[in-house]
Amino acid sequence: LPAAERLLGAALERNAVHPEALLFAGLCAARRRDDAAAVALLGRAHAVAPHNAEVVRDYGALLFRANRTADALPLLRRAVAMFEGGGGGSPGHASAETKLAAALLTTNAHAECAARAARAAALDAPSAAAVAPLRELCERAAAEGLDTSAVTIEMAM
Repeated sequence: LPAAERLLGAALERNAVHPEALLFAGLCAARRRDDAAAVALLGRAHAVAPHNAEVVRDYGALLFRANRTADALPLLRRAVAMFEGGGGGSPGHASAETKLAAALLTTNAHAECAARAARAAALDAPSAAAVAPLRELCERAAAEGLDTSAVTIEMAM
């Protein structure tokens, strides 16, 4: 991680608006749990590459992790639409669906949360087992009328 950050920093010194360098530098910061730096870097990546589905997805996911769900939801919805527009079915698409489902859980949108989690599992069979608990929680919350607004979800980056 430190070596990657040094190389990405050097790349950004040469080209401060390189979307992939900004994206990966932001992800490095997120992995160090420096969410403030990560939000800033991914915000810059989004400003220069709002057409990049991975940038949109990861920026939305990081905003969600930083407790900015209202800002995250439109980005996560747009990322899902972008992946669908590109043919869908990729692991990136499944990841976007999973991240959107997690954010929806915290807004008590249980039916949509369950549908998004099921879609993520269908899109990427290897991650289906990891997504199953999220889908089950969404379904249980819907059936029992639970308030899940205080649920904490660790958003992996």
